[in-house]
Amino acid sequence: MYINESQADVNRLAILYFIDKMHIPIPNAQITHFMVGANVMNYFDLQQLLSQLVRDGLVDYMESQGRYFYSINDKGKSIVVRLYDDIPQWMVNLIDDYAKGKHIDLPGESEMPAFYEKKNEEEYIVHCKVIENGMMLMDLRINVPNSELAQIICDGWPAKAADVYKAVVENISS
Repeated sequence: MYINESQADVNRLAILYFIDKMHIPIPNAQITHFMVGANVMNYFDLQQLLSQLVRDGLVDYMESQGRYFYSINDKGKSIVVRLYDDIPQWMVNLIDDYAKGKHIDLPGESEMPAFYEKKNEEEYIVHCKVIENGMMLMDLRINVPNSELAQIICDGWPAKAADVYKAVVENISS
């Protein structure tokens, strides 16, 4: 199915808006389930547009615990803010309704996502989050010297996140 450039622009905006509304990195399968299942766009157009968004630096593609996720970055968020009115209202409503009901139903590890990004050759930033019932409880960023340590932290985060959150709250509030 061929879509014209105008429709592709709207679809790119819809993807950016969807990823932004989920508030956490999300897997391709979840984006596909929504976009294709709701007849917003077909599978092939979606995959092509996701690749373009990554290539254009609007969405980050990251790996954590053997799974791959998409996350909107600041550049992508600024596009959503600037061009929000170009997204058809029916798409906004559809995405908003899905985000309200679904982002709290993600698998357990997505409630405590962890991923890392390379800043330079000797610096990696590990992002660790705790999300409960759709509310961000903790968003921790740790600077580490190598990818091996970053991966160890990401792998261990789901098992230790509740303890870390509890320790921070207890230490700061006492």
